Amino acid sequence: MMHCGPVIKINLETRYSTNSESESILEYIAKKHKIPVQKFCVRNDMACGTTVGPILSADSGIRSVDIGNPQLSMHSIRETCGVDDVSYCIDLCKAFLEDFALVDAQFKVN
Repeated sequence: MMHCGPVIKINLETRYSTNSESESILEYIAKKHKIPVQKFCVRNDMACGTTVGPILSADSGIRSVDIGNPQLSMHSIRETCGVDDVSYCIDLCKAFLEDFALVDAQFKVN
């Protein structure tokens, strides 16, 4: 939904690079800074596109999360998105860069 925050893209077939650990860290930071986030998960009975995230993450070993801003007409010449979402995404990226090291040190993965 537009004007409701950045979207975390999830796909169990690894079409996006988000996993439960990276998603949890991002959600924790967003909640701490009162930045709304949304989730988008493609139905498992439908095909979907992909991003370069899974390839880059696998090759580098760096954890990653696929995020974006909600918009209409993704591949059209005129894309429409909510102006609030741009601000939310900027705020989230700033908060992530400021807090990641501390939050990452606190997370324990079994």
